[in-house]
Formats: sequence, structure tokens, C-alpha cells
Amino acid sequence: MRAEAVLLAALVCAPAPGARAQDAGAVDRESTAPGPRLSDAGGASVTRVEREQIEALGLHGLGEVLRLLPGVHVDERGGRSGVSSAYVRGGEANYTVFLVDGVPVNDPTSSRGGSFDLALLGTSDLERVEVARGVVPVSWGAAAMAGAVRVVTADPPDDGGAALDLSAGRDGYHREAVSGHGRARVGAGGAGRLDWRLGYTLLDEGIPVPGSEHTRQSGRAALGWHPGDGLHLRASLRAARVEREAYADGSGGPRHATTRAIERRDMDWRLASLRLEHEVSDRLEWGVGIGLFDQREDLESPRVVDPSDPFNPLAGFPAGRSDTDFTRTRVDTRARWTPRDGLTLSAGADVRYERGSSRGQIDLGGPLPTRFSLERDVISPWVELEIEPLPGLSLGVGLRHEMPRREANELLPRVALLWERGATRLRASWGRGYKLPAFFSLADPVVGNPGLRPERSETFELGIGRSFGSGRVLAELTWFAAEYDDLIDFDFGSFSLLNRARVESRGLELALGARLTRTLALSASATHLRLDLDPGRDRLLRNRPGWRGSALVRWQPGGDRLDVALAAVAVGRVDDESIPTGPVELDRWARLDATVRWRVARGVVLSLHAENLLDSEYAEQVGFDGPGFSLRAGIRVER
Repeated sequence: MRAEAVLLAALVCAPAPGARAQDAGAVDRESTAPGPRLSDAGGASVTRVEREQIEALGLHGLGEVLRLLPGVHVDERGGRSGVSSAYVRGGEANYTVFLVDGVPVNDPTSSRGGSFDLALLGTSDLERVEVARGVVPVSWGAAAMAGAVRVVTADPPDDGGAALDLSAGRDGYHREAVSGHGRARVGAGGAGRLDWRLGYTLLDEGIPVPGSEHTRQSGRAALGWHPGDGLHLRASLRAARVEREAYADGSGGPRHATTRAIERRDMDWRLASLRLEHEVSDRLEWGVGIGLFDQREDLESPRVVDPSDPFNPLAGFPAGRSDTDFTRTRVDTRARWTPRDGLTLSAGADVRYERGSSRGQIDLGGPLPTRFSLERDVISPWVELEIEPLPGLSLGVGLRHEMPRREANELLPRVALLWERGATRLRASWGRGYKLPAFFSLADPVVGNPGLRPERSETFELGIGRSFGSGRVLAELTWFAAEYDDLIDFDFGSFSLLNRARVESRGLELALGARLTRTLALSASATHLRLDLDPGRDRLLRNRPGWRGSALVRWQPGGDRLDVALAAVAVGRVDDESIPTGPVELDRWARLDATVRWRVARGVVLSLHAENLLDSEYAEQVGFDGPGFSLRAGIRVER
């Protein structure tokens, strides 16, 4: 509690609002804040975290990045060894679309209904992370009912080089990363350019909490060819293997589990993309790409015993094992035309083919085989129009047409308004979302229901931002409201998934940022959330804190030679439940991390990173204590 009070007092400044961007890939103006930057994707709330900021904060996992952002709650089951999910503005974890280099990586064969497991992706070669909350541009996808996360990997720098990154810490933690990149001139007179990048990372989290282990090996190769005349061809390949052990979800963790048996997950995933882009002129550009995502998971899960009925195999969760395969192929094309200043038309389409299968068995007093295999294809054309009818006023209108085979078509509109005058900016946006049921929800032999309907959303938000003190202090306040209909929920009476719930989410996000001196900057954000549930719903919503906040402090007394950063997260009370305990309200908590980076020589950086510096006691899921104080040291050598 003493640590929490200190952190709450620090919530005084936050990321600075950036300039309006035509899309989420546009560049923000220079930020005064040390942390994430806010920009607009046609009026949407978009926060961007750059590579330099990720390195300064010592962040090695995608979940570590997202937990510092406004409106995003991240849960980790006993460190990063269990499934880790992001909940945006009170929406389900599977209401947020994740894209890596433009390829969707959500998994519809997972028991969480198509969410993305944050523990699968590190930060070794990321250029930036873009998080859109609420009303998302139609080009980002229909299933982004609560938001979307775009991960963009780094392009090679102008010159060739290599880097070695080593770190080690408590509880057996160690990380080794090596990378190389190069660039060469090709073609007549050297007008063209060829670049490449290779990288490999091994991460072992050790055993930060009892029963928790997590190792991840990942590699990436990228090739770019730029022959000139605005043509760009990019190809990339990413692969990873993740091995984890942890207490099962809902088991009550090390504190409450009735058995000491551990859940084991081994996962292999691969992602490949190829994209051709042509900048015809300053006013016309187009692109076409193909992406492939393939994931395989082997899961062995122990029985979670209900202590009130320990001899009933139907009570609690049965033991089981499964081998799951999922493949997604996506082809997309888009074009952007600006016939005159103040008028831009964008249009495109994507075609997705998905196939998922699972084989295994569960123990219901005896082995029961489980198996399913499903496939789906969807065609989705879209169009976006942006106009500026008056100086400082812009209007964006978008429409997406979802056309799944063997399902009804769906039209999804979006409208956004942005007004800027002097140091003040106002924005408003409204839109609808649509998500098909996950393969697991439709076909799981135990709880699946082939008659499930698609889930739908309607979202509205208002925002105001202003700068003060000649731009040294910036602030933004956003009010948001969302209604989710036909939510897929588990029914204990029928022991199956049903469409029955409605949830209304409302809240406020506050972001502040300030540069106090040339070497000292502060930033922070706070989110308040209120959920109104369908009166017919008899289950609580897990992982939805009523309030949460984050704060960042960055001090650079030696310019680029010495860099000191503090990152704090504070989370309010959270509803949760497990089989042994039933419904539980988790206590509020706060955590402070610190990073020091010292450039001792050209191309040599030493780092020291402290997690949970004040050794706060907390739990993100019932029975799973969060990791205590840990320290790790590292060295990076590059040339």
C-alpha cells in the first residue's frame, strides 16, 4: 500500500498528443514525453511506442509495452509462463485484432475465442507498436471491436552492421539476441537499393514464481528491394518456438490449487509476408501483399478439481491433451488517391482463408476423444474518404463490407470528425464492429455450439486535447462508450457456449505529458471504466479493473550517454474466479520498474533493469502471485 501511494502521487504527466495522421503509419510530430505518443488514424485514438522508447524502458515482451498504455489492461498468469491477454476499454481479449507486419495473428482455435497470446512475441526487432482503441479505421479489420494492435518490424539502417545483446538476472533469467543487417546499391548507376536483416533471440524467464517456466526462441529474416521510381518490394519471415509450464487457468494457482499438477504448452508459429508498393506520385500510391500465419500447439492440461465435489469428473475442469493446428492466408490490396489538397480517397480489399483443426482427448472418468476441423473464407472490400471542408476541420467516412461464405454479409460504417485550432483539438468518432465465432466456440466437442451467431459492437468516443506553456505541457481527455451484443458466453446449465450477454462499457482516459527541463520529461495516463452487464448474465467479467494508470519518468543527464527511466503501473480492484475459490475480488496493486542505460563507449551500452523495485505483493489472477523484486544486467555491443 505504501508503494501504491507513492505511484499514485506520480500520476501527473503523460504521453503527448501528436499531429493528425492520415493513417496509423504516419509520423507524429516530436513528442515532449518520454513514453508512448498519441496520434490519430483518421480521428481514432492511436498510441504509438517507438523502438527507442522500448529500449530505454528495458521492455522485452509485447505485454510489457501494452500495460503502459491508456485503456489497456494486461493480465499475466504467474509471470509470462501462462496465457497473457490484453483487454482494451473493457472489451473481451478477442475483441482486439493483432497484426504483425500487416498479417493478422489472432488464433480462433484458442479457448479464449480468438485472442492473441502476448507471451509469444518479443521486442527484439520491433520498429514501433501502434495501438488503436475504440473506433478503429475500417482498413484495420472488422473484428477490431474494442481496438487493434499493429506491430511493425524495423527496416535496416543506412549502413551495414551487427549487434549482440546479452542479459542475465535472478531466478535463472537470461536472454541472448544477435542480429545483422546490410544495404547495397544495385541497378544502373546504383539507382536501386537492396537491404536485408537477420536476427535470433533466446529468452529464458527462469522460475520467477513457483511452477512457472517460459522459454522462447525466435528468428526473423527480412529482405527489401527498392529498384527506384517509387517501387518497393519487401519480404519477411518470422518463426518462434515457445515452451511453457504453469498452473492451469482457473486452478487457483500455487496458493489454492488442489493438485500440484502443471499445465504444459509447446507452441510453434511462423509468419511470412510479401508486399509490393508503388508510390506513383505525391498524390497516388498503391500496394498489394500476401501474408501467411501458421501456428501449432501441443497442450497437456491436468484436471482442476472442484473441492466441493472432488469425485465428480464433471465438476471443475477435466484433464486433457490436444494438438491444434491453425493456418491463415491473407491477400490484400489497397490504393490511396489525393486528387487535391483536402480530399483523399482510399480503397482496398482483403481475402482471408482460415483453417483450424484439433485432435486430442479429455478424461471424464475415462478417455473421450476430441476432434474438430473447420475452415472459412471471407472477402472484405472497404473504402475511406477524408475531406477538409474548412481550415482546421476534417471529416472521415469509412465503409467495410464483410462477405463470409455461408454467413450473412455485414456492412460496417465509420465516421470521424477532427477540429484543430491553435493549441486545441476536438475529435469525435462512431463505428460498428463484427466478429465471427471462433472455431473453438463452434466446434469444441465439449462446450462448442455450431449455432452461435456473430458478435457485434457499436462504439462512440469524444476527445479534447490542448497544449500549454508553448507546447511544453500537453493533455488529452477522451470519453468512450461501447455496446457489445450477442456476446458468446459459457452457460453452466447446458455446459455449452451461448449467445446471451450484452455488455455496455463507458469510461474516461486522461493523458498528460510534460518536458520539465532539457534532460527531464514525465508522462502518465489514467483510465476509469464502468461496465453495465445484461441483467440475465449470472457470471462476472474477469480482468476489468474499474481504474488503472501508468507513469513514466525519463532523465538523460548525460545526453545519449546516460539514460535513467522509471515506469509505474497501478491497477484497481479486479473481479476474478477460480474453481477452488469461486468469485473473488483481487486487491488493488501497484508496481515500479527502473532501467539505467550507460553508453560506455561507441557501440557499447551497459544496462541495469529492476522489476518490481519496491517488491510489492500483488496478484493478476486469483492464487497467482506476481513476481517479486528481480534484477537483471545486460550489455549490448554493436557496430
